[in-house]
Amino acid sequence: MKKLTCSAIALTMTCAAGFASDGEWSALDQEVGALASTLSLDGGPTVSGDLRTGYVSSSDLDANPDTGGFSVDQARVAVSGSNGDYGYRIDFDFAATGGLRDAYATFSIADSVSATMGQFRASVCSDADKDENDMDHFYHSLIGGAYAGFTSGLGLSGDAGSISWALSIMNGQDGVADENAMIMRASMDLMDGGDGGMSVSAGVAIVDEGDGTFDDMGGTIIEVSAGDGTWGIGIETMSTDDGGAGNFGAGSFAAGEAIDLGSGVGVPGGIFGDTSPMAISASYNVNDTWSVAVRSTDYDFFGVETMEITATNTVSEGVRWQIGQTEMDSDLSDSASLIQVGLGISF
Repeated sequence: MKKLTCSAIALTMTCAAGFASDGEWSALDQEVGALASTLSLDGGPTVSGDLRTGYVSSSDLDANPDTGGFSVDQARVAVSGSNGDYGYRIDFDFAATGGLRDAYATFSIADSVSATMGQFRASVCSDADKDENDMDHFYHSLIGGAYAGFTSGLGLSGDAGSISWALSIMNGQDGVADENAMIMRASMDLMDGGDGGMSVSAGVAIVDEGDGTFDDMGGTIIEVSAGDGTWGIGIETMSTDDGGAGNFGAGSFAAGEAIDLGSGVGVPGGIFGDTSPMAISASYNVNDTWSVAVRSTDYDFFGVETMEITATNTVSEGVRWQIGQTEMDSDLSDSASLIQVGLGISF
């Protein structure tokens, strides 16, 4: 319908131009300019997306047979733009385990305070903030995976020099029930590396949530990272409350959840209560196209530990291959192994 309408308009304007006299050209130009302005919207919608597909082979725990096959982990299409001083984003994942992700509006409250309202991912830690098609590994970290889900709420953020902050008031794990999730996060650049120098940053976040069963959920997250553009290291740890740390909504799992923990101890996208899990990571850019990353995670329950090694080949901007292996040890059973090869394309 839009093509037919635009064609009709163009034909009409062309015919008018054919009969216009020299004295009418100026007025005709003004009419064409006015028409063009009505056919374009300031901050009109932009379409983007991500596709991630690959092969996974799992040598799992005793309770499950070995598996192997192809999968589509992501098939996302997002529309974003602005209308005046208000921005918007809608992101839907068509993969089998996907669904509605982002569906929010943004606006400014003051010169230094930005607001997000709708469904989005709360800012809890650096790993949870990362887009799945731009991570060093196939999966989020244990802590990042616990807060990589999407739920509705209001987020405020701002910065003051080297310190940035974010406050999120979310529906949380229990949806629209009375117990909202409150997240306060602050981060600081301790050292600005500049061109080729070393940069150091640290952050802390406090999560307070209840789900009707446990009134004391969440905990305190501390993270420290350093790097110079070629190498990077990071430490991420959390001290959980008695009720544990639950996933806010449908999100990506951590490496440990990708390998079924079995025996009813797995908490997909969540962390057990009264624990202090820790992840230590390191990365190195071999050259302009290849990088290698390693991450070791101590779950602090039932002796569960994972080691992830992932190599990434960036073919071009938005196109990359990854190959990785995850090894998991547990007091409950024999070790488990996960091997993956993936192709990610962004547009």
